[in-house]
Amino acid sequence: MSRQVPPGPVGHATSPSAHRPGPGRHPWRAVRRWATGLLATVACAGAAGIGAPGAVAAPTAPAPALSMAMSPLAVSFASAGIELPFYYTITNTGGQTLTRLTVHNSLPRITTNLCLEETLAAGQTTNCLAVYTTTEADVTRGGVTNAAIASAVPPTGPAVTSSRSSVTIPALAAPAVALFKSSFDYTFSEAGQLVSYIYRVANTGNAPLTGVTVHDPHPGLSPLGCQETTIAPGAATFCFARYTTTAADVAAGEVTDTATATATPPTGPAVTSNPASRTIRTPRPWLGLTTSVAPAHYSAGTTLRFTYIVENSGNVVLNDVTVTDTLPGLSPVACPSTRLRTGESMTCTATYTASPADVARGSVTNSATAVGTAAKGGGRPTAGPATATAFAAGPATPGTRPSQPLTFLVPVPFPLPVG
Repeated sequence: MSRQVPPGPVGHATSPSAHRPGPGRHPWRAVRRWATGLLATVACAGAAGIGAPGAVAAPTAPAPALSMAMSPLAVSFASAGIELPFYYTITNTGGQTLTRLTVHNSLPRITTNLCLEETLAAGQTTNCLAVYTTTEADVTRGGVTNAAIASAVPPTGPAVTSSRSSVTIPALAAPAVALFKSSFDYTFSEAGQLVSYIYRVANTGNAPLTGVTVHDPHPGLSPLGCQETTIAPGAATFCFARYTTTAADVAAGEVTDTATATATPPTGPAVTSNPASRTIRTPRPWLGLTTSVAPAHYSAGTTLRFTYIVENSGNVVLNDVTVTDTLPGLSPVACPSTRLRTGESMTCTATYTASPADVARGSVTNSATAVGTAAKGGGRPTAGPATATAFAAGPATPGTRPSQPLTFLVPVPFPLPVG
């Protein structure tokens, strides 16, 4: 600066008032000195950056920022294979445009996120959707938890991310167990005979089961052994036990007992199956026989077909099953088998050709019997006799053809007038 402010007293700040003209001095010279000092003071203050006119700080660019909220569109699931949608609301909360919007999920095998927009202007909001398919492991864990963050890229600098969002969808556990009981043996015939039981325990719920146990309180039953004690949903295991029949069982003619199964799900109380019973009886062979004939009416030379239905309605296998028909002239009775298991049936056939004598007789009737041999010494049950009748076709009867004119001769006991 070309001019300096005259120094004031040492230890005091210099101010323009120190040079203000006082009384008795030369008026113009005093005013000039005072003005010069004031301008010099303002100029020096401006040079130091204090109150300098036009000194405005450069504006700072707003920082990029991103927010995300995630919500499930399903409140629960009950089994594997269920599709669970997740909905995301994402907002650009900063002051810069963001591109390459991406959602990152913690769940594996989740579908690619579908977003309405991948570029967000400042303050803009968009939505995304992703779908996850549940597994058996999710059911076992009792639910599905997904954690997600969103990321995007500003014009300059590194990518920005949202805060972490997490949701859990619970699995609706519905544990259940079912028991089916059967046996290798259908009958017993004496005391001391071993009878084997089979127990099939099935997991009919949607949660894994552990500690599978079969309870069969029948006295004298051997300890139960199971192949597995843990069953996944939809799976089953088998258990086995044996029993030795007694004289009391022979006298009663049967042995019946009832069992139940229990198992423990991951959470909650144990589940119990339905009661399952099995009855094993002493041999009770039974053979049934029915017969029929077609056609129902015949003439000379007509072939009549006789059909025989043979059924094993007992509780033992029947061997050497045969059908005998006493109708003279009938062909041999043909059967597809000679063995019938319990509850099985078979159809046998034979043919007969009607003769003029059968037409004169008016009908043909057969008489059939069946016999078999019961397994395990159960005897030889028989069935019949069973019969079926076919009738001869008769001559035409007047009146069966209404359109045909009929003529009747009526004798008259007195003469009729003529003319």
